Amino acid sequence: MPGVHDFVVLRVRYFDKVIDQAFTDGIDQIVLLGAGFDTTSLRHQHAGATFFEVDVPSTQHDKRRTTDALVLGAQRRVNWVPCDFEKDVLSERLTASGFDPARRCVIAWIGVTMFLTRDAITATLADLATVCAPGSPLVLDYIDAAVVSGHTTSPSAQRVAKTVASSGEPYRTGFTTNDINAVLAHHGFTPHDHAATTTLQQRFSPTRVALPPGHDWLTILTAHRARNADASTTDRPRV
Repeated sequence: MPGVHDFVVLRVRYFDKVIDQAFTDGIDQIVLLGAGFDTTSLRHQHAGATFFEVDVPSTQHDKRRTTDALVLGAQRRVNWVPCDFEKDVLSERLTASGFDPARRCVIAWIGVTMFLTRDAITATLADLATVCAPGSPLVLDYIDAAVVSGHTTSPSAQRVAKTVASSGEPYRTGFTTNDINAVLAHHGFTPHDHAATTTLQQRFSPTRVALPPGHDWLTILTAHRARNADASTTDRPRV
């Protein structure tokens, strides 16, 4: 899957850069939404940093069993936060797990939004707005809306969309750049630095042979919780 593999690998490099800067800035709370089998908390053993791994209990059970068997659990400051984005209130789950909303954090929401309904995405953003201190960075990725609508002309996107659908977990939500910017701004986050696949390749792997057109349907971005945002003006999450 040319292009997709590049994106999946380089979005990790992108987030590593964000998290390294966060540590430099004194941020010590890292929230991984839909953490899955992500290894961020294993690779970043920063003194004093606490990771909040958010995911469904079944996935967390398998991950914890593996990390505990490798005697890695005791070496990390990880709080496991069971949560279903379609049903649960994220802020309640986070604060119950020791998260401090008065302190800045880094939120990573990677490889998740495209599999959720738009309602779940906006509800989660509204919920995050109530617990993210001003200046907190949010990193998320998204797919082009045309991929979900079936109007994409990218052979790569068509092939991958068909593959994930056949596995029983189809893409459900996509965004245009203007659309995701508007959604984030509505919930008090200032978006910037959208990086699609070819941009990531140019930034982090410039010696690699350039991809042909048609591979920029996956994008990662950084947004920051606005310092003058009022959480009371954002939509409240569903109950």
